[in-house]
Amino acid sequence: MTLAKQMQDDVDKVYLNTNEHAESIIHHPAGGSQATIKAIVERQSYYMEAPSPDGLSHILRAIIWISASVKISNYRKDTFELDGDGKKWAIEGGALLDTSGMHRLDLFRPASVVRSGEDYYKVV
Repeated sequence: MTLAKQMQDDVDKVYLNTNEHAESIIHHPAGGSQATIKAIVERQSYYMEAPSPDGLSHILRAIIWISASVKISNYRKDTFELDGDGKKWAIEGGALLDTSGMHRLDLFRPASVVRSGEDYYKVV
């Protein structure tokens, strides 16, 4: 077995094991059919000054680690559902790291800029 194959096996069996580190999320490839995939998800939530009535905006971002076998069809248009609530997260940045067996993607939720508990932007 090659080192690359062993690394991919470790990714699939250890890191992306939903009984351990990973959770199931939904990938919506641009122009394709949605698929449930496994990911390690690091959620981030913070407030920052922005143009809103109360002067603060609530920003939701996440970093996900997914298998390199997941094909990102359109970096700017593929989206993900993290919490099964139908709200889509867009790719903001990251790296497609085929040699490590995983992709790291930075996501944000376009509707996550909120004011007074209401969506500031419409959910896409």
